[in-house]
Amino acid sequence: MTALRVAAVSHPGLVRGEHQDRVVVDGWMSAVPGARVSLDVEVTTATVVAVVDGMGGHRGGALAAATAAPLLAAGLPAAREAGAAQKILESVADAVAETGARAGAPDMGATAAVVVVGPDDVQVVNVGDCRVYRAAAGMLTQLTSDDRAERAGRIVVTQYLGGPPKVLDPHHVEVEHGSRRVTYLLCSDGLTDVVDKDTLRAVLNAGGEPADTVEALLERVLSGGAPDNVSIVVARVDP
Repeated sequence: MTALRVAAVSHPGLVRGEHQDRVVVDGWMSAVPGARVSLDVEVTTATVVAVVDGMGGHRGGALAAATAAPLLAAGLPAAREAGAAQKILESVADAVAETGARAGAPDMGATAAVVVVGPDDVQVVNVGDCRVYRAAAGMLTQLTSDDRAERAGRIVVTQYLGGPPKVLDPHHVEVEHGSRRVTYLLCSDGLTDVVDKDTLRAVLNAGGEPADTVEALLERVLSGGAPDNVSIVVARVDP
């Protein structure tokens, strides 16, 4: 059995007029701006934590995130088999696209980062530029890949759930627990566009409780102007 202590916050920031992020923690999903949760979980099968970021450049970003989040939480515990994560993400992308078509927002989409905590390992999956970091022994490692590119002088997201039909190439990493305590950070780009990696490493390796770490990171974002929605999940795994 593996012990998981996890805390999360999803905040609208100080500039955006709409909150388009969603957070999932063991079946709980954020529904209002500023939502917070802190839980202790004994992991016997699989526990899902996720950050989903609606794309602010398209109408319907909040609806895209709200559509994708529960489907990811329901489907990705089965992502251990080869190719399973891609099939699940493709089905979620189709569902977001269908919802967008019905709502008159055919281009709406969302990016996501998901960690599935099992008794022996974690499965990390992402599409877009939401990130997952692993903090242990004073180090900080990014486990996800950013689907971003510069086009016509601006940064665009190259992979996301929903929008026009496309071939997804999700990133999937498996990490065994090992014998020591490990902390995982999941976040939308509202955090990483404001707080640098050295600060993330220092805060995550300071040894605080996940709820305190989440609030410390949020405070740094707010003091930096918080130009975007921001979602932060800190999950501490004790094998």
